[in-house]
Amino acid sequence: MRPDRKISGPLTIGSDPCPSSSAFILLLTRDWVVGMKIISEFGANTETDWFRSAKRGIGVVGAAPSAVFVTGNFDATVRRLTGAQGFVSTRGGGTTAAKTLIGPPSVVILDAEFFEEFPELAERLAAHEACHVSMNSREESTSFHHDLARTQTEYNRIAVAGEFLEEFRCELTVVRRLRYSILPGHQRQELSESLSRQHSRTALLKVIGVAAASAEEVDGDLDVYPEMRGSVDWKQARGLNWQAVLETLRAVPGATELLPREDYRTTISRLAVLL
Repeated sequence: MRPDRKISGPLTIGSDPCPSSSAFILLLTRDWVVGMKIISEFGANTETDWFRSAKRGIGVVGAAPSAVFVTGNFDATVRRLTGAQGFVSTRGGGTTAAKTLIGPPSVVILDAEFFEEFPELAERLAAHEACHVSMNSREESTSFHHDLARTQTEYNRIAVAGEFLEEFRCELTVVRRLRYSILPGHQRQELSESLSRQHSRTALLKVIGVAAASAEEVDGDLDVYPEMRGSVDWKQARGLNWQAVLETLRAVPGATELLPREDYRTTISRLAVLL
C-alpha cells in the first residue's frame, strides 16, 4: 500500500504503448468514467466484477491515477515499473495486493490473482490506493520533502514517519469519510503472522497507523486489531510516546483534504522524533 518514489524505465502513458516483451501480452484501453488508462498484463482480465468494483472505489475518492495496471504477475510488474528487482509482495506487513507509484505519471498496480480470490476487498483497497494518489498530487508525501533530513539516520526516521502518516490518512478517509469497513479478520491475522516473522518496525507502524484511523475515535484504543495483541513488536509499540502521537494525529486531515505544506513538514518532523 505504500507509494514508491518514482517510476523508472521507459514507461510511456500516452499514444505510444508501454514496452512489452514476448513474456506477456500488453492490452491498452481507455476508461472514460474515471479518466484513466487501463493496462492489462500477464493475462489479467479486466472484464470482471472485482475490477468494476475497484474502478468504483477509485471513482468514489475522486483522485484517479494516470493509469491502472491489472496484472497476473504482480511482482514482475512492480519490478519492471520501479526497477526494484528485489521486490517481493509477501515481504513486510502481509501480502501486498495493490501499490501506488509516484510519477509523473501516477500509477496504481492491482494484483488480479489476489482480487480473484478476494473480490470483496477490491473496492475498498482501490479506494485506499486512490487516497495515495490524492496526497501525491499535492506533494503530501516524504518523497517530495527529502530536504527535511540532513543525515541518513534522519532520512530513515522521516521515511518511516511518512509511511505511518500516509497509511493513517488513507484509512481515515476510507473508514471515517467513505464508511468502508475496517480490514477483515483474515487480513489482520496475516499481518500479525507476518510481524511475528519479520519483526519489522516499519510494517508495525503502518499497521498501527491503520488501526488508529479505524478506531471510532483517535483515543488510543488499538483493540480494533485484536489479532495483533500477541505480537512481540506490538507489545514493544507500547513503549512509544503514544499520547503525543495521538495528539499529533488529531490535527491531521484525511487523505483527500489539503494539509498545508508547512503543516505537513511540521507533522512529519514531529512524528519522526516520536515514533
